[in-house]
Amino acid sequence: MIEATELSDLLADYTVPFLGKKLGSTEASFQAEEHDNNVKIIITLSFPMDIKFLEDDIRKYLSGLEFELLKPLNFEIKFKISSYGNTNSQPISGIKNIIAIASGKGGVGKSTIANGIARTLINFGVKVALLDADIYGPSQPLMQSISGEKATSDDGKFINPIIKDGLQVMSIGFLVDEKSAVAWRGPMATSALLQLLNQTKWDEADFLIIDLPPGTGDIQLTLGQKIPVNGSVIVTTPQEIALLDVRRGIEMFKKVNIPLLGIIENLNLFTCPKCGHEEPLFGFDGGKSLAENENIQLCGSIPIDRELQESVDKGDYNYFSRESKTQEIFKEITCNITAKLCSLGKNPKSIFPEIKVEKV
Repeated sequence: MIEATELSDLLADYTVPFLGKKLGSTEASFQAEEHDNNVKIIITLSFPMDIKFLEDDIRKYLSGLEFELLKPLNFEIKFKISSYGNTNSQPISGIKNIIAIASGKGGVGKSTIANGIARTLINFGVKVALLDADIYGPSQPLMQSISGEKATSDDGKFINPIIKDGLQVMSIGFLVDEKSAVAWRGPMATSALLQLLNQTKWDEADFLIIDLPPGTGDIQLTLGQKIPVNGSVIVTTPQEIALLDVRRGIEMFKKVNIPLLGIIENLNLFTCPKCGHEEPLFGFDGGKSLAENENIQLCGSIPIDRELQESVDKGDYNYFSRESKTQEIFKEITCNITAKLCSLGKNPKSIFPEIKVEKV
């Protein structure tokens, strides 16, 4: 019969999916405890993932080794999320990590992907907030099925986010009439974005997902200069006309020193529901080529999915809780993003207070 200490030695050679590091590393600590009726493996991860997937993967790894474990094997998997990276600004109260979902081009499905990542993180079991930073065309109220609702304030200073099934959401759509056109110049739009971020009463979110508008203008530059973004994700579609604009977005994030966590390729393939034939309607491997040329990780490719499109249009965010091929891709994408983020190391500004020395 194998003991807990021997099991620990075997597990020390197991590589954590997405992280690419062994169990026992700083980002994935563990211990094995032997009890009267079972052996318990306690794992603490620095990034969130599907707990069942990890447990099944470890069991599969152990089943390939030649040893005998007579007691049942139980798991306790938990997450300890810190603030990661080294941002240029002080953290936002109530927020550990800010991830910007961006693209230099409109119409690539960026809001849908921001919604999917936020909801997938919720399903993993961490605390998540979502900021709709598109001042001129907010879409998250519809996607979260809270269109028409208005934000409230308890003290006249801070705005309460609207919480929908565990997700904290803030959008300009909660403050203005949804049928009214927001005709603001750039400085007014960026001021509104900063107010939405800094004057929202966020409730200790592990991750704030920012759904950015397309382009590389005032709002995007403000993001890099005044908001402590821990990492950014670029969304593209495969065709070259989209890649041209997306490259500009990548260069902008490089110039403002925001880490690029990865590229997501949307509308990758269409599969005929009748015959199963696959057709790359918008081109083939454009996102993969961009990732290779820019030396950025391709986090995943999302196919053309009619059910996803219909769910988003109806505000049915529960799509991201149902099992499907596309949702498995969203899980993979989300794990790749957060694992990359935690590999940047802890953000010192979230750990140490700022010390000022003044001349007397």
